[in-house]
Amino acid sequence: MDTNDKKPAVAANSPVAVAGEPVKKRGSSKATRRAQDVEKRVTKAMSRLSRAVDKGVSKYIERRDKSDSKRKDGGLLDGPENIVRSAARAAADATPMVGDMMKLMTTKQTRNAFRRNFGSVPAIPFM
Repeated sequence: MDTNDKKPAVAANSPVAVAGEPVKKRGSSKATRRAQDVEKRVTKAMSRLSRAVDKGVSKYIERRDKSDSKRKDGGLLDGPENIVRSAARAAADATPMVGDMMKLMTTKQTRNAFRRNFGSVPAIPFM
């Protein structure tokens, strides 16, 4: 038996290109791609928001424990200040989520719809 007579190993269900036939593309339609893009951006925004909330809560717990260790009933007395500071931190971390949602809404299709609907509105004259 000659060693050059061996066939190459091919997986059972793998596509094999036959000479002369075009290779079938795997992909998705325009509508499906748009839906996938929307889903990806919404997921990214939700992930960013949940991370921001998690950071805010963990900051609050750290501040509460620090206030408790400093003085008697410190966590309770400093509670409002700790909550406000932690909420501010969470809001700052969540701010880019607004940009993620705006990227989702600003597409060629939405811009054209905006122009179509508001193109006939007359300009406000300045005096």
